[in-house]
Amino acid sequence: MRTGIIALTAVGLFLAACSGKPDAEAIRTKIAELKSQSFEIEKQLTELEKQLASLGTKQNAGTIPVEVKMVNPENFDHYLELSASVEAENDAMVSPEASGQIKKIYVSKGQSVKAGTPLVRLTTEVMDNSIMEVKNQLDLAKDVYVKQKALWDQKVGSEIQYLQAKNNKEALERKLTTLRSQLNQLTVYAAFSGVVDDIYQKEGELAMPGKPMLHLVNPSTIKIKADASESFIGTISRGQMVDVMFPSQPDLKLKLPVSRIGNVVDPQSRTFPIEVTFSSNGSNTKILPNQMATLVLKDFSNPKAFVVPSLIVKNDEKGQFLFIVANTPKGPVAKKVYVKAGLSYQDNTTIESGLKPGDKVIVAGFNQVTSGSPVSVK
Repeated sequence: MRTGIIALTAVGLFLAACSGKPDAEAIRTKIAELKSQSFEIEKQLTELEKQLASLGTKQNAGTIPVEVKMVNPENFDHYLELSASVEAENDAMVSPEASGQIKKIYVSKGQSVKAGTPLVRLTTEVMDNSIMEVKNQLDLAKDVYVKQKALWDQKVGSEIQYLQAKNNKEALERKLTTLRSQLNQLTVYAAFSGVVDDIYQKEGELAMPGKPMLHLVNPSTIKIKADASESFIGTISRGQMVDVMFPSQPDLKLKLPVSRIGNVVDPQSRTFPIEVTFSSNGSNTKILPNQMATLVLKDFSNPKAFVVPSLIVKNDEKGQFLFIVANTPKGPVAKKVYVKAGLSYQDNTTIESGLKPGDKVIVAGFNQVTSGSPVSVK
């Protein structure tokens, strides 16, 4: 009410002043007048409030009903909530080591496979022919080597002929080993046990390194990753227990230790990563990679805190304040008390200074009172 009267007066005077296009000196004069009038209005309102309070007390009328909370030291815990995402520890887009046409796909979508299971085989005709050719050459080279060695053992022939036969045989053996390794690359095997989540190519299509053929994932072991502000460095520690919740599964809540903390702060976001790991171990808990999650960590606790509802703490030009009930000879009245608020969590705020044990803080009806208003406690 008081602020509205002052504001209307100020607006009216300002519009009146602007209509005449005053100069700087005229504006200063108007400002001085407004300040003077504002002071007088404030003084009159204060006097009227005192008269109203006195009248209401005497006649036992005009009191404002309020509800209070008696403040005493109590436990207060503050939690840090971080948005997180779920990743599978083993998750791979599978592609071949060598290029080739897809000859056979051994698996289907949703199939479970074990590590080492063949997944896809590429065309091997060219490699098979090369291996057969080298095998024939190697057989001949072995025969030549055996004969040259026998002659050299009998001191017949030259040493160079024996060494050439030996070198030719060993070179073909190495070449055959290389070709067999290349042939093995044309069959793609599962690097870990998991589930074939998707298949991107068909038999007959060209496969090449770096181009995914299928998606293999093991959802039994997952990592839940979040980024924390650098201001929490030292607050979060490895092994600290955190609550993990999932917006899509409100009934699911896990309590897990922090398994990893990043050692570098991202220069763009000014955050560092934290990570927790979960293994289903045959349980029925269903958590999927890329699912959204929330990590909740306790970062502060005070067993002797003054705690009030956050919405009753207000601000003015002098700072933060709230209202308490003060007993006077004329009855209980609202009293404006300036405080220093601390941490807040879930609609509760700690008060670091300004209150003492036993103070009755107004928690309902506080928007209807001013300092000195007579009140009745429900």
